[in-house]
Amino acid sequence: MPAVTLLKNKKIAFPQEAIEKFGLKEGDLLEMEIQEAGIFLKPLPVGDRIAPQDLRAFRRALKNLRADLSEEAQQMSEAEVEALVAEAIQEIRKTQVSP
Repeated sequence: MPAVTLLKNKKIAFPQEAIEKFGLKEGDLLEMEIQEAGIFLKPLPVGDRIAPQDLRAFRRALKNLRADLSEEAQQMSEAEVEALVAEAIQEIRKTQVSP
């Protein structure tokens, strides 16, 4: 099992294996669950990582964009579009090479 290092200022260093497996990037948010046996961390879904004001701006932009899209795309719900965007972000992250 890979080890995680607690650094200065309470920062955590994750093993490269975990970073690659979950497509983690600097600034990603992780949900922490404190259990009797230890601490469980999991990446938050993309939608949960967006600040509320940014999400409102994103929804406004979607409404404006939807007007310029095909009839089929115009019928998609915000949740469907957000799911497609989240999927696209994950695909992009898989193809990016870490510095």
